Amino acid sequence: MQQMVEALLKLGRDELKNSLVLVPTRRSGLFLQKALAEKATRPIWAPQIITIDALASQLTGLERTERTDLLMRLYPFFEQEVHKEPFEKFFFWGSILLDEFEAIDLALANAPRVFQILVDQREIDAAFPDFSQEARNRVFEFWQGFEPNPSPEQQAFSKLWKALLPLYQAFKAHLIENQLCYPAGALRHLAENEDLLSALKANHVLIMDPGWLSPATEKIIRHIQARFPSSIFWQSCATIDLFPKDPAFSKRNAWEKLPHSIQAPQKASTPKVEHWTADGSEGIMAALASALAPQEIKVEKTAVVVLNDELLPGILAHIPLGMESNVSLGLPLRHTFLNGWMQALKKLSQSVTKTSDNSFVLHANSLLTFSEIHHWPQEVQQAVKQWQQQTQKRGLQLVSSQELEPLPWLRPWIAPMLNEDLSLMEKMQRWLDQLAQDMQDQSELNQYTVWFFANQWRRIWTGLQQLHQPLGATATWKIAQQLIYGLKTPFRGEPLKGLQILGLRETEMLSFDCVIFVEANEGLLPAQNNSPSLIPDFLKEGYGLRSLGEKQRQEAMLVFRLMEQAKEVKFISNSRVEGFGSAEPSRFINWWKIRNGTFPLKKPSDPAKTFERVPQSIPKTGTVAERLKAFLNEKEISPSALNIWHTCGLQFYFKYIERIEENPPLSDETSPALLGTLTHLCLENIYKSFQTGEALTAKQLKQALEPAKLKAQVSEALKQHFELSSLPHSNEGEMLIISSLIESFVQRVLQGDLKTVQQDGTILRIQGQELKLKTTLPLGQYRLNFKGFVDRTDAWNSAEASTFRLVDYKTGSPAKQGMPINDWDDLFGQETLPNKEGFQVFMYAWLAEKNNLGKNKRLLPQLWFLRGSTEPPPPKFRGEVLEDIRPLLPEFEERLRQSLERLSRLDRPFEPTQDLDACTYCAFRSICNR
Repeated sequence: MQQMVEALLKLGRDELKNSLVLVPTRRSGLFLQKALAEKATRPIWAPQIITIDALASQLTGLERTERTDLLMRLYPFFEQEVHKEPFEKFFFWGSILLDEFEAIDLALANAPRVFQILVDQREIDAAFPDFSQEARNRVFEFWQGFEPNPSPEQQAFSKLWKALLPLYQAFKAHLIENQLCYPAGALRHLAENEDLLSALKANHVLIMDPGWLSPATEKIIRHIQARFPSSIFWQSCATIDLFPKDPAFSKRNAWEKLPHSIQAPQKASTPKVEHWTADGSEGIMAALASALAPQEIKVEKTAVVVLNDELLPGILAHIPLGMESNVSLGLPLRHTFLNGWMQALKKLSQSVTKTSDNSFVLHANSLLTFSEIHHWPQEVQQAVKQWQQQTQKRGLQLVSSQELEPLPWLRPWIAPMLNEDLSLMEKMQRWLDQLAQDMQDQSELNQYTVWFFANQWRRIWTGLQQLHQPLGATATWKIAQQLIYGLKTPFRGEPLKGLQILGLRETEMLSFDCVIFVEANEGLLPAQNNSPSLIPDFLKEGYGLRSLGEKQRQEAMLVFRLMEQAKEVKFISNSRVEGFGSAEPSRFINWWKIRNGTFPLKKPSDPAKTFERVPQSIPKTGTVAERLKAFLNEKEISPSALNIWHTCGLQFYFKYIERIEENPPLSDETSPALLGTLTHLCLENIYKSFQTGEALTAKQLKQALEPAKLKAQVSEALKQHFELSSLPHSNEGEMLIISSLIESFVQRVLQGDLKTVQQDGTILRIQGQELKLKTTLPLGQYRLNFKGFVDRTDAWNSAEASTFRLVDYKTGSPAKQGMPINDWDDLFGQETLPNKEGFQVFMYAWLAEKNNLGKNKRLLPQLWFLRGSTEPPPPKFRGEVLEDIRPLLPEFEERLRQSLERLSRLDRPFEPTQDLDACTYCAFRSICNR
């Protein structure tokens, strides 16, 4: 680049003004403009600087169109030449076909010959599927010149391959007729029509190293050299001398000896090289933060080369504060918020149900999920939060459209769903336009991502309308998902500012003082060919199409060029296998060692930190200490709060000290919390009809179990909870499911009690329901207050003994039989996650003891898992069934006191759990970022 700048400045004013500079990429052209401006000592007329792709489009008059538009134009030709196929299925195959057409044109390959050989090869593969490649090649040679008699199966198999040539020819003719092209189409058209160069007005043409020359670009350059005074500036790459016998590199050397070639001198110094090995994606971010921290060179001269685009969002989050960055690497839409937004919108739209009176209801959980994922404008965020809290508090499963009418922020999203005259594609377009409007106060990256996706969707919607192709809901969502997974946002920032974050191919003809390769692993550097292809590699090699081997050689040259020009190079490789990746460092690392000697291997010492990441521990100082003291002095501590403390100190801090409201996990299934509430209410109503303290009789329980009475009690509980005078749609849909589940739970309790009272000599008396137990415990300067709610207390007198029970109903999945507690540490989470059920059992018993319940009786707390059996299992401690828990309560209180002392000590910070299983369903994991 410096040599080219010097050559340009030697030209006269008029000659410079009328010069043309061809560059391999837009980014290299911008860097050339900057270098020219910095070097010029007087005002000059800048030459025209343009890429070869753009020049081809300009001279041929063929406008490069977007891939989505190309797919829409290819679709009708596919149906005409191949067969009728739904667009959502064609989407995948159409993308492969465009890649193949691009490769053929870039290589100036004889398309009829390539497709004919491909047909012949596929017919032989079908006829001899078990043959080795060598045997198949011999058969292939034998059948040349013969007309075999294929079977009907073979004919059907080869139909697609035979249609490729007419499809290619018809599609190309259509594009040229409409003055459109894909990138290689314009290059081929110019290469095969050199007279078009007569329209080019230039006194001199300077060509910056075109990188890995394709047959099309090579032919265009030869045409230019024949018509114009020209020079080609080649960038050297000493490392490719390692491969003197490689024919591809030999060809590259021959290209560099074209007429009027100028070879840049090789750099004498060797860069300082480091190899960072990291454990997983999080470790890579930590290594990147460490690699960027000690930089003393200019940020603009530092490049972060991203080899795995899935890491781009994480990389952007870990750039140090105050460091400006420029991103020109395409961001896959599947790694943006759009993917989750689309899934939430899909579930919400599918949850809309039309009722018998022509009104609409929506699933509350789906609506809550969508309201949490969507990036609401700042001015409505508070209203959204209040609505979420109210809806969750009510525990509704279904929400009517009338209830949503007073909510203006939801109206634009719900209205298209209820409009039956709109197709789903049109609804999707309205949602995307609304999303773009709502995102105006978001980051520029998010705004551009939404705009890009909405624009692509509009192209497909318009194209299908023109083709009169109606799509059902399933097909529409499939297309949306394919777009999300197939598109990248083509960011075009200002590459002359800030830290450069780019892909390997974008580094062509650029040099940096510091280069950081992120995830330099085999399979990524060099890249493996994961893209499906209709043309095998041997055929690509034979006809000059860009093969996997050629791509890998180009990557090798780009890597070694960057390293030779840099002062400092840092490889970051992943030592953990993730997905289909490899834990093996890139072969380029070893090749550099062979040529230049070994270099240090490093590991990041500290976890990576994002801007939003909180510290891994929270000191109990300042405001935190004051809030903790207030909690210990004023709040009533529940068993669930203590279970959270034993599980994770950070989780306890977020919930009880910072008082951050957590949103319950949402799903499309019936809410366990709602089922629990309704079941408790129904049981409370039934047992209220029995006299407190009197013995239950078998007759009473049998009457309560009568189907009609049981259904009536369930309906009454539903009406009572939802505050309804009548119960709508009780015999259909979700209401039927809820009613059936509650009925089965209540039935198990009644059957269990019936079984108890039918035993000889057993008397069961209900003592209380929904009983609140409270007590206090002195602890240093504090007097701690405790509370707990017991669903039911009863007295159970048998021939052997008299027992006072504390029963808590559970509608979740059954715990292990007997909730075995191996030792005290199981309850307080010293080594592993605490046994929450076991701790609750002991806590209820301790509270009952402090309240003098069940005097002169055995004390037995039990959790009754209503999905399990018709009777609650007794707790087990150290392998033995507990019939009376009282003897263990003094030691429980002492260990509880020790746990609370750890909580109250100000010199011990709030620490995160060491068991990452606890993070899986934690409501605060997005804050903690572990």
